[in-house]
Amino acid sequence: MQTRQPDEIILVDSVSTDGTVEIAERFGAKVVRIDRDLFIHGRAINIGVEQPTGDIIVLASAHVYPSYRDWIERIYEAFSDERVSLVYGRQVGDARTKLSEHRIFEQWFPARSVENPASYFCNNANCAVGREDVLRYPYDEYLTGVEDIAWAKALLSRGGRIVYDGKRGSFGGRGPQADWMTRVASGGIFG
Repeated sequence: MQTRQPDEIILVDSVSTDGTVEIAERFGAKVVRIDRDLFIHGRAINIGVEQPTGDIIVLASAHVYPSYRDWIERIYEAFSDERVSLVYGRQVGDARTKLSEHRIFEQWFPARSVENPASYFCNNANCAVGREDVLRYPYDEYLTGVEDIAWAKALLSRGGRIVYDGKRGSFGGRGPQADWMTRVASGGIFG
């Protein structure tokens, strides 16, 4: 259970067949379905961000889950600086993660936090964004796998700020979605 509960839980689902939707609905999530053929990360994020009413949207991909009870609370803290538009957190592997993936996580997601990094690298698998920022400047729906970096680059060019929180993060395991969703829904990590 998270120390700060989300106001709303939104699941953008591209026709999963593993029980994810049913689990999410049991925990009160609003489920927005999109056709599998239309799925691309940027589009799913844009659709998801249109749904809730809150100012800060926490994004969690199907392959991550929080490693700390105060994950939501910590990720919200950075937004006390109104110039911050995106906060992304550390990812570490779990027991299913291969050694090579652990090495990549260590390189891309170090243990030290950085406020306003010089690079526009970020990752939207474990992050929070300002809702108005995404509504005003949506994620590119044609880029595959780098929509987060393109969004961050454009954000920085407009004077926005990014924060990387290396102290609190998520496990980046690639286990079954239903197993992950059970942990997510019981911890309530979408907001």
